[in-house]
Amino acid sequence: ALTYTGSKSYVPIVEIIIYQIPFGVFINFATNILKWDFRKYEFLFMQMGLTFSYLLILIFAVNFSFLNVQNVFIILFIIRVIFAIIGFFFIRKWLKISLEKVIFKSLLWFGIPYGLVSLFTGLLPAIDRMYIVKYLTGNELGYYAVAYKLAFLLMLPINAFQTAWGPFAYAIYKNEDSEKTYNTVLILFTALICFVGLGIILFSKLIVLLLAGEKYLESTTAVAPLVFALIFMSLSWIVGIGIDLSKKTYWKILSNIVQLLVTTTIIYLLIVPLGILGVSLGILGGYMVYFIWESYLSRRLYKIKFELRISVLLIGVTVIISAISLTLSPTGLVYNGLFNCALLLIFGLLTWLIVKNRISLETIKSIKR
Repeated sequence: ALTYTGSKSYVPIVEIIIYQIPFGVFINFATNILKWDFRKYEFLFMQMGLTFSYLLILIFAVNFSFLNVQNVFIILFIIRVIFAIIGFFFIRKWLKISLEKVIFKSLLWFGIPYGLVSLFTGLLPAIDRMYIVKYLTGNELGYYAVAYKLAFLLMLPINAFQTAWGPFAYAIYKNEDSEKTYNTVLILFTALICFVGLGIILFSKLIVLLLAGEKYLESTTAVAPLVFALIFMSLSWIVGIGIDLSKKTYWKILSNIVQLLVTTTIIYLLIVPLGILGVSLGILGGYMVYFIWESYLSRRLYKIKFELRISVLLIGVTVIISAISLTLSPTGLVYNGLFNCALLLIFGLLTWLIVKNRISLETIKSIKR
């Protein structure tokens, strides 16, 4: 800790952070068990309770004037210990020691690729910033950071969907109509995520003005590619379900290697002529290739046939309306807002017509059940 921070005063804080890690890992483990076991009340208690506990105790600390950096991390450590104990109580029936060689070997073959995938996923945010630091300026790094945070507003609905998608997908995969259900979910989710993503793109300038100020308006040039990158990333979770069901998760390592190579190549070629736009296009290119590759592998490994035409059509309409907004929207703040509201309304109507002609109300009701 002393070598890393360069100051003795930070050593206790780093030690407290290290002590938290096992409890944080166990909380994540317990929360996932509750999610996959469909125990929604316990799951919500762990998720929401942890967040609100952080908030309430920190507010208390501020009001009673004993808050400092070290006390903050001590509080977080205590909260994590408490919730780790609660999580242990919730999942105690699942905690059994088994040394069966067959099961252990199967779990390793299934789980190790995900560990490597997590490593590749963690590299992506470092690569784009590494290129920016090397080839661009500090100002452009700031612009990119603002664009990145703005685009990541889309992660709110994406994460909410992902929480429910895994247990739902695995619960029905043996049903005769599972493929039809998967395709219905794909279309509905594409419509939702494109609508929210388009809203972020259309009103990115207004959001930046309100949250970051006029000097960061240049960051909006990178927002649209990053939003579409997240759209392709989230859709990959659906179309790639066949890889998981086949239990051949080692193919996901290849998917991530291909994505990483495409991303770094595009960024390297475009960062100098296009700046942060080139970086965001690299991220988009990587996720597009990842989406296509996951779709192909899923069909080959588990024979799930996803009808991608509707999803591609919805994404195409989103791209066209985004381009119209970026090229034709008026400069005045009020007129710009009204113009983009009209575009979002048009997209909503077009999406409703496309989805209505493709999915029946009975199919949607069956999913709810």
